[in-house]
Amino acid sequence: MLYNESVQRVSLDRDREVPRRRKGAASTERLQTLGYRLVGYEPVSLRVERYNDNAHRDLWERFIATSANGNLFQTRRFLEYHPAGRFQDHSILFCRDAELIAVAAGEVTNSAWSSHRFTSHGGIAVKSQLSATEALDIVHALISYASEHQWQKLFMRYVPDLLAEDSFTTLVWALSIFGFAEDSRELTWCVMPAFCSEEEMLNAYHDSARRAIKRAQNENLVVRETSDFAGFWRLLTDNLKARFAVAPTHSLGEIARLRALCPGEIRLHGVYNQQQRMLAGSLIFDVSRNGSHCFYFAQDYDFQDRRPMTLLMHRLNIEYTVQHRRKLNYGVITAHGASELNLGLSRFKSQFGALPAIRRRFTWEGGR
Repeated sequence: MLYNESVQRVSLDRDREVPRRRKGAASTERLQTLGYRLVGYEPVSLRVERYNDNAHRDLWERFIATSANGNLFQTRRFLEYHPAGRFQDHSILFCRDAELIAVAAGEVTNSAWSSHRFTSHGGIAVKSQLSATEALDIVHALISYASEHQWQKLFMRYVPDLLAEDSFTTLVWALSIFGFAEDSRELTWCVMPAFCSEEEMLNAYHDSARRAIKRAQNENLVVRETSDFAGFWRLLTDNLKARFAVAPTHSLGEIARLRALCPGEIRLHGVYNQQQRMLAGSLIFDVSRNGSHCFYFAQDYDFQDRRPMTLLMHRLNIEYTVQHRRKLNYGVITAHGASELNLGLSRFKSQFGALPAIRRRFTWEGGR
């Protein structure tokens, strides 16, 4: 992991000239227009800057590493794997005096701004222990910035609540206050570091999962970290083509580039039989200080009766949540743009002591 374990205040260069902190009436007026009566609210006009790689890159990376809800998908090193021209980056920093309190990685398409389309989750990443007042100031600053740039729509998809490093409830609340619609709620399953031993974890499993693990062990299947990304990609591509008629989101070449940009943060785990054939695998991203995300799963369905996927889930749980005390996100149970609800997949993921979590998308339209 490259994430700084200490949570620190991330500040701008002290030599830079910054505007004096001042109270603004614009956010108060907007809230009053929306019908709210304000008690004890002292708004602050934040400075909003567009991201500039030369000026902001190191600052941005430090902030994401210590934020409440930022993650690998919002770092510059991850976003840099995209080929030039894939999107028009327009990422934003929110500053209060000399302190950076929020960032938003995003792109512009026509008159709409959104979190990057090619990432699992994004949105506004905020500092830990964000107050209600600060949350209101940030969201108002974003809307004002959008108005200045004549953006008619804003879209943001956030990290599942259980996977975040710290609560960002005040931000979610502020989004709703300013009229953002929570128009997508995708269900995911996360295993938390709540178990101290393999036995304790097994006791939290469904009976059918324990039986399947025994079956895989009797077949002498083993799980290990592997560098056979090409073999896994063949398995994954065949899976997705046969079951969903789609290709993987990333090419094998893009994964190689991501691994170079994010060393130590992307790992592949495979299930092998005695003939050293890969029967199943999972590509996992370490996305934050204490969170990991299962980005891809795949298995050879000719061998599914040997239960390689069940054994894989169990060994991942042991390594990540018991041994390394990390949160492990299994991923959403939706497909085809979240229009398909795969309840069989949900049932399978829930058998391993996992807890349900929600990945939320918020949308704002100007003039609403």
